[in-house]
Amino acid sequence: AELFQGTDVQITREGQRHLGAALGSQAFVETYVTGKVQEWVREVEQLAAIARSQPHAAYAAMTHGLSSKWTYLSRTIPNISDLFQPLENAIRYKCLPALTGRSAFTEQKRETC
Repeated sequence: AELFQGTDVQITREGQRHLGAALGSQAFVETYVTGKVQEWVREVEQLAAIARSQPHAAYAAMTHGLSSKWTYLSRTIPNISDLFQPLENAIRYKCLPALTGRSAFTEQKRETC
């Protein structure tokens, strides 16, 4: 740390966000990813509300915008798939039913879509 005194370099033991991904301790990474997932769940729920009247617009927003965010994060941070379960639930139980006008998708049906 003394090596960097007088510079703008900041030393942390917990972690730091870099290019949209979290680097650092497992606790830091989990906190960061959980926060992002909660944000995306809210956005998916908003898309589900929009999908009731404008399904094509909601689908386009999800596939061309929102999904790229979580795809990027899942590719840049290893071993975080379990943290995405709330997002999977929001897609399965709220967004897909709103887009299709059908009830929630079963595991088997979700795998084939």
